[in-house]
Amino acid sequence: MAVTLKIKRRASGNAGGPTTLKSGELAFNEVSSDKLLYYGYGDDGSGNATSVVAIGGQNIPNGSLANNSVTINSNSLSLGGALTLGTDDIGEGSSNLYYTDARSRASVSATTATGVTYTSGTGVIALASIPNSSLTNSTFTVTDGTDTFTRALGEALTFSGTTNEVDVSTSTTGTVKVGLPSDVTIGNDLTVTTDLAVGGDAVITGDLTVNGALVSLSTTEVKVEDKNILLGDTSSPTDITADGGGITLKGAADYSIVWVNSTNSWTFNQNVNVTTGGFSIGGTAIINSSRVVSNLAITGSGNTINNVEIDGGTF
Repeated sequence: MAVTLKIKRRASGNAGGPTTLKSGELAFNEVSSDKLLYYGYGDDGSGNATSVVAIGGQNIPNGSLANNSVTINSNSLSLGGALTLGTDDIGEGSSNLYYTDARSRASVSATTATGVTYTSGTGVIALASIPNSSLTNSTFTVTDGTDTFTRALGEALTFSGTTNEVDVSTSTTGTVKVGLPSDVTIGNDLTVTTDLAVGGDAVITGDLTVNGALVSLSTTEVKVEDKNILLGDTSSPTDITADGGGITLKGAADYSIVWVNSTNSWTFNQNVNVTTGGFSIGGTAIINSSRVVSNLAITGSGNTINNVEIDGGTF
């Protein structure tokens, strides 16, 4: 029959390796964290080993090994340990160079045409003045819808107004204001299609055409060089279109001189006071400045004359 040889092994409940063995005796620790084979070394004279030595297994401790460390460039590393090596610990070949700041910085450069500056000593890259020639779009276009011109980036664009017509001002915040000056002078004709309100001085050397419904002049005096003021100048003027036209002075009431078509006459809604001269009809004086009536015929019936002196004259 077969013969089975079993060496000493760890009993259930016992921890660690054997503390004593006979001289030359073998023992195995079956604990998963150990799994070592032990040998009874030496003899105390009574058959007992003088020491227990781990001689094999999965997890042999470094202390049981004659050579349990490795030395790399004066750095000692225990087996199973980790070693961090720097560039000073590893030799270089002709094409296998390790990283250094100086080497990486020396391999970077910049050309002046890009507008980028580079300092190899510090590795600092800075954005300087990029030349227009390095830009895809180096100009901008300005147009009024008819005329067009371009300006290079960095060039100044000047806004200019016509003297006494357009006022242009700028501010430190980058705002450009385009408007009318306090006193406006227009050298050619001016056509206004909506209402016109003038609060200051306005000088128009050409024709002024207002097609709006209202012309408002906020002034203390209106001066007209033309000696004739034309009213009711429509495209087809008639007595009907002229009816009610005239001049109205605003006061406590409306004081007006109005053409009335039904009476075919100018009508005053207030008394007429002649301070100098007299009153003529058809170029013939009727009443002079002394209130003397002449060249007057009173006809018809029912006429009453009061406070009138009739002087036959002298001979």
